[in-house]
Amino acid sequence: MQRILPCWHVWPGSQSSAAVGPDKRISCTPIRAIQAVLLGTCIGACSLAGLHPGLAQPSAGPVRAASISAAEQTDLHNAGKHFEAGDTIGAIELWSRLLLKQPDHQAALFNRAQAYLLIEQHALALADLDTLGAARKGQQLADATVLRGVALAALGQHNLAMQSFNQAWTQGRSSLALANKAILLKTMGKQAEAHELTKQLAILEPNIANYYNLGTLQKDLQKYSACRETSSIILRNNSSHAPSYALRGICAYQQGQDDPALADLLRSHSLEPTQAEPLTYIGKILLRRGKRDEGVSWILKAASLYLQQGKASEHKQTLDTARQQ
Repeated sequence: MQRILPCWHVWPGSQSSAAVGPDKRISCTPIRAIQAVLLGTCIGACSLAGLHPGLAQPSAGPVRAASISAAEQTDLHNAGKHFEAGDTIGAIELWSRLLLKQPDHQAALFNRAQAYLLIEQHALALADLDTLGAARKGQQLADATVLRGVALAALGQHNLAMQSFNQAWTQGRSSLALANKAILLKTMGKQAEAHELTKQLAILEPNIANYYNLGTLQKDLQKYSACRETSSIILRNNSSHAPSYALRGICAYQQGQDDPALADLLRSHSLEPTQAEPLTYIGKILLRRGKRDEGVSWILKAASLYLQQGKASEHKQTLDTARQQ
């Protein structure tokens, strides 16, 4: 389970700000863990592997800031641009400069907290959220509470994180609160509860993220036919969604349906060649067909990709798979 669309927003400092606004969403790229969907609201659906999700960040609406100078408004605007371009550190620097002058600037605090989560500085994110306090109401308060839950979950404080997600739902009926709660349940090994909650989410908000997370949970629960049908629903609406081809292919492999599995896994690889898990399953299919050398070659390619991405445990596990052949 990982994060897909819609992705998160940077809060502008005022209605006139040219920073990223509520109707201008940043596109999401495959990311793992929160590492941040954060990445916004990629609720765990950006990952090809669909294993352990990152906890998603909220889409935030605009918030009116206190009066600030033109130079400070420029910093706020440029911070949004840096963030949109993927320069998280540069965005943090600009938000920090603004906060030196105006320590209680709500938009800067909220955005910097999200950015800290993106670079896995969870304690720093919590500090900004503490400074932010409970001054906002309704959806804005719910967004901040979801962020707090994300940070607490990343720090291993699962019970407190669960309290935050429940509180965020009460505050603003935030679907992100439910999505993150489902992801946390999965992390805690409560797949059946996560599955039921994600089914509700897919009805409440039938988007790619929720359907992908549902399919991932169906795979984990060995509901392979349901997993393939859920993936197919996504692909009927988005024929270039590589993670769903991989997910459907893996579930077909588990059912012994090698021909459709191979077609989906190869399609996934062609759309997103940097993802390793499809290569592992392509190799397993070839091994099952008696093509040992070719199969091992694909599995070793997967191991190399994991190593390039700094995923040591996945690298070792994949090497072990190759070694056993």
